Amino acid sequence: MMILPFAAVCLSLLLFSPPSWAAVEPQKLSEALSTVRYQSLFKELRKKGFSQSEIAAVFLDERVGFNAELAKRLKFKTPAGPFNYFSEGFGLLNKESLASGKYVANRYEAVFQKAEKEYGVDRFGILAIMRVESYFGKYLGNELVVNNLNTVFFHSKRRSDWAKKELVSLFLIAREKRVDVFELKGSWAGAFGIVQFVPSSYRLRAVDGNGDGKIDLFDFEDAIKSAANYLKAAGYRSGDAAAIEGAVFRYNHSRAYVRAIMAYREAIRGYLKKGGT
Repeated sequence: MMILPFAAVCLSLLLFSPPSWAAVEPQKLSEALSTVRYQSLFKELRKKGFSQSEIAAVFLDERVGFNAELAKRLKFKTPAGPFNYFSEGFGLLNKESLASGKYVANRYEAVFQKAEKEYGVDRFGILAIMRVESYFGKYLGNELVVNNLNTVFFHSKRRSDWAKKELVSLFLIAREKRVDVFELKGSWAGAFGIVQFVPSSYRLRAVDGNGDGKIDLFDFEDAIKSAANYLKAAGYRSGDAAAIEGAVFRYNHSRAYVRAIMAYREAIRGYLKKGGT
């Protein structure tokens, strides 16, 4: 992480000043940094070994802030908005969608075979995750992960503790993998990559699928094996519908999501067995 020469002094004032925010909800991050909520986050980061300068390098950077649209949605407890995975517009089960699944299955046949052998997770479930999460990498999200997590952390009472954990995980990824937190982009929930892992899932379950010594969830081989590793740990057992549904629910706690995954999983399995017709 880049260290600003004045950052430690600035953040020190924020860390040890009494909360100045009261009735008016801040619209800018600079107005919120002295609140109790942020002091709890900074304390957690210091426990993980981050210096005040390292913390300040992120939170005093001009690129960090709140996602105004997401903050507005969080007030109504619908951060992503109503979304019907089976809507005609989404086209989950149309021919183009299934043909895309076939293309990925064929192109990465060897990777799927290795994943099935190593993790016991069939390719149909992995393909369904990749389809629903990012349409096989077509829709990855273009918002800064740090800003979306930061917004959820401050603007959502229900998800604040979760977002704090994910922000800490994001800092740890930056330190462990030597990546810039401002280069990582993804969805509103702070998930990123073809299979849309949040930072804690990345640290826990992401694996190097192509043997290059790096774990890049924007790479198909890494994404395929990482999804397989996650699903295996979540209890996925090929041929056991109840176990599969349970594992998918652990991947995303939404019954609509589970139905979408199961629907695409069955559809792509039939499509591939028929030779893609």
